[in-house]
Amino acid sequence: MPCRSLVLLVAISVTAPSSYSIDSKSEAPFRGEFFSGTGDVEYLELLEIARSMFDPNPAYQNLAMLYTPNWNGFVEGPTWGAWWVQNSYGTTYCALPFLLEPWTTFLQNSQDLWFDQMGDGKRVGAKDWIAPDGCLCDCASPGWIMYKQGDGRTDIHDWGMEFTAAGLLMQAELLLISRDQEKISHYLPLLRRCAAFIETRRDPANNLFLAGPAGNLLAPSYAGWKKADGCFGQAYLAGLSVTYIAALDRLIELERLMNNDGAAQQYRQQRDAARHGLDQLATSEGYLIRSLDPDGTRHGVYGAEKHGYFEASPNHDAVAFRVVDDASAERILRKIESIPGLRPYSFILPNYPSYDDMYEEPAGLWEFGTWVNGGHWSTCEARMILAYSRTGRYEDCRKSMKHLLTFADRFKLDNPLTKVRQ
Repeated sequence: MPCRSLVLLVAISVTAPSSYSIDSKSEAPFRGEFFSGTGDVEYLELLEIARSMFDPNPAYQNLAMLYTPNWNGFVEGPTWGAWWVQNSYGTTYCALPFLLEPWTTFLQNSQDLWFDQMGDGKRVGAKDWIAPDGCLCDCASPGWIMYKQGDGRTDIHDWGMEFTAAGLLMQAELLLISRDQEKISHYLPLLRRCAAFIETRRDPANNLFLAGPAGNLLAPSYAGWKKADGCFGQAYLAGLSVTYIAALDRLIELERLMNNDGAAQQYRQQRDAARHGLDQLATSEGYLIRSLDPDGTRHGVYGAEKHGYFEASPNHDAVAFRVVDDASAERILRKIESIPGLRPYSFILPNYPSYDDMYEEPAGLWEFGTWVNGGHWSTCEARMILAYSRTGRYEDCRKSMKHLLTFADRFKLDNPLTKVRQ
């Protein structure tokens, strides 16, 4: 997963105040093109800046700069000629409630690159991979699709398991916002196939989901289960459970909207079972580990002698998408707050400290703070800010956006933001 231009992060700024020159305690009114008012004028100013990024403007990178006529939609950036699932996930989800035309059409056209070419057991994608039916992808462009994470040791990579769950979630949310029954009728069979594909990885004994190397979001940091012979197999991945549960929440509502009560009930049962299974991946402190090997080895128990890092994504996602209840959400956020290394410069890192269980040694590109091992990704920050908002941590939103604007001022929004400093 190389660097991407993720200007869509501007959508999350509607939740947080800015660092700019206006005194937040000023009684003077703020008057902008999109927002005006009195009170916390610093907050109003950031809302103004965020909204301005949805239109062409001379001061900041903006959505118009992500447009490509090649498919009449969004592209990751001038050097990335495709549209990625894992990199657009958090930022797209946060932007959805605020997108108007033509942005909504552009986004749908980009996501159609995934769904029009989704695996069917026959289609040949990049690297001659033939994905199972219902499998989405790492990224796609017209006539081209990458069904697995395309960087790293691709010969051992699993299919895009959590990519598929995230793509299902984003498309379902887009349809729920539209309430367009004709579009729902078109996409619902595709979303059902995605769900059926993920269900092939459910272990009925524990209602957890198996994924092999690079089957996670922010792949290829996850290596699955390293067996005694040195080969890598499948393990129970917490992120896959979390993202799939959140996707099923939305798939259920689509089925209800179309009066498909039987299908809604089926997905409700699958979701509830998966949520019950997720409890096995929680620690005594209430946060989620990263994964559980079939032999019982737990990865991501913070402070443990082995695999003792904290994995951020399944935890902030469980809060952001309301996979866990309010009490659990609060426990998770308190745990994150107790680990300064997770947010050294206000932004959330995917893990802290370094992974010790990748299929590569943590050196070079794999060194902590460089790429998928401890590098910062805006797709994760967007979901972290959702978690802040759910739990009333608006000062954390403020800090995040203050730091983001130091990059936006320099037109430096390409990811990852590595070893980020003030």
